[in-house]
Amino acid sequence: MRYFLFCTALVAAGQSKPNFSGNWILNLQASDLSAPNINKPDKITIAIQQKGDHFKYRWDRYGNGKKAGYDVEVSVGGGPHVSDEAGIISMEWKGSTLMVNTLYNPGQDRESNTAETWTLSEDGKRLTDDVVVHPPQNRAPVHLVRVFDKQ
Repeated sequence: MRYFLFCTALVAAGQSKPNFSGNWILNLQASDLSAPNINKPDKITIAIQQKGDHFKYRWDRYGNGKKAGYDVEVSVGGGPHVSDEAGIISMEWKGSTLMVNTLYNPGQDRESNTAETWTLSEDGKRLTDDVVVHPPQNRAPVHLVRVFDKQ
């Protein structure tokens, strides 16, 4: 039994994490943005630089003739990225998926959060962002799936 656990641990330790680096653009047709009360964007782009567990990325959202964006720098399992634009962002690995958690307006009656699961396709050309939004004041969670294609 110990041999089995040792071998399992070696295999798990040897698995490499996916590299999300690249320029990504939202594929509106492949995404599921049908949840109620979601402001559908015209376009979302993400420019990701990943070195091991360290991420730097730029998120830009375009819609209704306006552009909004923010920059993030965070390490998986490290301290969170904190900014007024992006919120409080932390990351952790769950196997080969990346969990991205964002807290907005902590301690206020407008407090909300999102739990994202980033998954990279085997060929590295598609990033799927499975999102659960927890709105303020314990309203029902909202689920959406954003699919990004590598440029």
